[in-house]
Amino acid sequence: MKPGNFVLAVAIFCLSGMVTAAIDSKKTVDLSATQWITQNPPASDELNSCVKVVEFWATWCWPCRIQIPHFKSLAKKYEDRNVIFIGLSKDRSANTVSEFVANRETTYHVGMDSGIGDSRGVVSIPTALVSSPE
Repeated sequence: MKPGNFVLAVAIFCLSGMVTAAIDSKKTVDLSATQWITQNPPASDELNSCVKVVEFWATWCWPCRIQIPHFKSLAKKYEDRNVIFIGLSKDRSANTVSEFVANRETTYHVGMDSGIGDSRGVVSIPTALVSSPE
């Protein structure tokens, strides 16, 4: 799928849910989480060569909770298409996030936000950023 078509698909997805979307124009995306909740954090070479969809969320955020099944569905749909999905939690407790993720059988990468959201201008959640390697 061409990056433009993917961005359009994500935009439609975001408009159908309760999430804010933005296209990230920066070439390099620092996705260093303070802690990765899922067992396998994304590899740096994987991050540099694919489209990234990063969603900022929190366990206490009701719209975020509603959005999770949609995000999981998209992650599964695009898993073989050079697209990586990452959820970065704005929660304060990694234990809370870990338990929350385990109870929902989350299949995409999840980590604790290390301030990336703030540096990208995220002011509300859920917010998804899409970044292309091109």
